[in-house]
Amino acid sequence: MAGNYNHTSGTATNTSDLIAKLDTFVVARGWSQLYHSGTTYIWTSNGELSNEKIFIEMSVSGSSLNSRIARYATEGGSVSSTVPTNASGFITSSTSSHLYWFFGDKDRIAVVTKIATTYYFGSFGVLDSVWSREFAVSSNAESAGSNVVIEVDTTDPFTVGEYYQIVNDNDSNGNYEPVLVTEIVAGVSITVASLAANHPAGALIGEDPRPNYATRGSPYTTAHMHTIAGAAADASAEGFSVLSGYMAPENRKGLYLLFPRLVYVNISEAYDLRGKFKEIYRCGATNIASEDTITTVDTVYRVFNTSIWGWMAIKESEVV
Repeated sequence: MAGNYNHTSGTATNTSDLIAKLDTFVVARGWSQLYHSGTTYIWTSNGELSNEKIFIEMSVSGSSLNSRIARYATEGGSVSSTVPTNASGFITSSTSSHLYWFFGDKDRIAVVTKIATTYYFGSFGVLDSVWSREFAVSSNAESAGSNVVIEVDTTDPFTVGEYYQIVNDNDSNGNYEPVLVTEIVAGVSITVASLAANHPAGALIGEDPRPNYATRGSPYTTAHMHTIAGAAADASAEGFSVLSGYMAPENRKGLYLLFPRLVYVNISEAYDLRGKFKEIYRCGATNIASEDTITTVDTVYRVFNTSIWGWMAIKESEVV
């Protein structure tokens, strides 16, 4: 199996047991446990290619797990600049015995629970972005203002007149915002029309430097990105629900078609396509049941009909 990707399933005795088992799985996949107190955990990962920086806080709240995606966190449990500010429902659990499935690697984790006869889904990690992941790193601290000149380690990612994201994920401020590049001195600096916040040296600037996410109890994700209009990224996830209903299976060869779960900002006047979940798809419902598998040429997917999110096909393993 490529990389650290793996899966497991079993029975949790209650919500606290579920999060403890999730911690064991996440750490085994290569994430680091940055903080643990009671039933609150903070995990961090640098991704499968060691070029990411993901922070996720997970905690027990009654019969559910709550999550927050952060741009910065500490071993002392400090979580800064989260979207949303307060922890949101990640997945439904139970105070009594229930089934679970875990999938993932250092890039993303997916969780499914079964409470009585109902399945629930949640996921966190890094999106497969539609935008360039190339970014520059700022050389100096920069203050808010107009026509700000930012010295960077490379100017290759930039074009005059285009918008980019600046993300600060190396100190407790955790600021991020959209910026418009107005001038480039090749190999030296870029000038941006304005900065609304202060940013330390080491800030990342690019189309999508940190497309990190954590799902909530409804088909919404929370992520680092601001849109060009400046709105915070509270993004929806969708997956061609109408098409998947008609192609389940299709009539030519009886194939099940897997459709990407797209993630996009759906704020009025700030629409912005973010990307898609990695190896998590929407699928049809005909002649298939939850916990069945769909096998492609090289991958086995486990299928669940989940509350709110609908039919999901999640990568379980590679064909050997």
